[in-house]
Amino acid sequence: MGDLLDVGRRLLTEGHGRNGSPILGRLDLLSWASGLAEQGVELDAPVTYLETPLRRITTKRVSWYAREYLLTIFNARYHVGTFIEASLVALTSLRQVLEGVVKEDGEE
Repeated sequence: MGDLLDVGRRLLTEGHGRNGSPILGRLDLLSWASGLAEQGVELDAPVTYLETPLRRITTKRVSWYAREYLLTIFNARYHVGTFIEASLVALTSLRQVLEGVVKEDGEE
């Protein structure tokens, strides 16, 4: 139980969100990802985002990827920092790409 609490504290205190608050930034990203995962979104056209600096993902199944990153975060037991940080970076990148797609679609 202590390990899970440490992971939770770390998620809430590291990194800064759009509003500059580390806690609200992490909660905002995790909430967004959870909502996307539950919606079962599959796009008509694929989007490409950076999962890691050297790995691009091109997919239409954005909800599936959001769910996978959330599962990685919540199931991490060993090498916690590596898996959690990588998943958070990937979710941030996916969110930025999807927000760009939504804005572009809205402008048409």
